Amino acid sequence: MNTRTSTLPKIAAIAGAASILLTGCSGGETPEGSTSAAETGTGMVATMEDWKGCWALDDLQPLQDYLGAESIGGDGLIDAAMGEGRDGEALTCSAGTLNLATVIIGDDDLSVEHTGHATVQMGVVPWETEEIASENYADRLDDHEFDKEMNWGTNHVSDETGQLGGEWDESFYEASSDDQAKYILAQGRTGDWILYISMYVSHDPGLESSQEAAYPFTEDELVNWVVDDYMPQTQIGVLSKIESEQ
Repeated sequence: MNTRTSTLPKIAAIAGAASILLTGCSGGETPEGSTSAAETGTGMVATMEDWKGCWALDDLQPLQDYLGAESIGGDGLIDAAMGEGRDGEALTCSAGTLNLATVIIGDDDLSVEHTGHATVQMGVVPWETEEIASENYADRLDDHEFDKEMNWGTNHVSDETGQLGGEWDESFYEASSDDQAKYILAQGRTGDWILYISMYVSHDPGLESSQEAAYPFTEDELVNWVVDDYMPQTQIGVLSKIESEQ
C-alpha cells in the first residue's frame, strides 16, 4: 500500500550566511490510517488533489507587496501540487529569492550596492481526516524542534513564540534571528488541512549600512503582520476556494 510520507521544510542557519533550507526530509511514519490521495480521494485530499500551490496561495502576492519585492530571482515562483515539491505532502508555492530594497554604499567609483533578500515557502497540507491532520501538525512541530537542535548555530536565537491571530483549531509561530536575517515559521490547522509559511528576510540593508531604513517595515512589524494578518487572510482565501469546489 502506498502512503503519504512526511517531507517538511526546514529553517536553518548556514555557517557564514543567512539561508533557509526548504529541503524535503523524512518526518517519520505517516500518521496511522493515512493513505495516498490517489487511493482514497477522501476528505480535503479529494478537494485539493488537482490544486497547484501558487493558485491556492494567490502567487504570494500579498507577501510580495508587503515586503516591497522588486523582482523574483531564478525562474520565479516554484509552483507545486501534492507530491511535486520539496514538501511532498503539501501543495506549495515558494520563492528561492525575492529581491527587496537596494541601498548604495559609498560614492562614485567606490560605491557598491547592497540588496535585501527574502526566501519563502508556503504550503497547504490536506489530509483525509481531522485526526490525521492533527497528528501531522504535531509531527511538523516535532521536526521543527529537531531542526533547531541540529541546525541552529549559537548565534541563531528564538525571539518569540505564540499563536496565530484569527480562528484555528491549532496554531503556532516562532520568530528567530541571527547576524544575517530574521526567520519566521508559522503553521495553523483548520479541520483536516494545515497552512504554513517558512521564510527568512535579510536584515535591512540600509540599517546594516548605518543609513536610513530601506525596508517599508521593521522586523517586529513584519512578524506581527505575518502572524495577525497574512496567515489569517490566507486561511480565509483558501476556505473560499474550498467552498467554491464543493
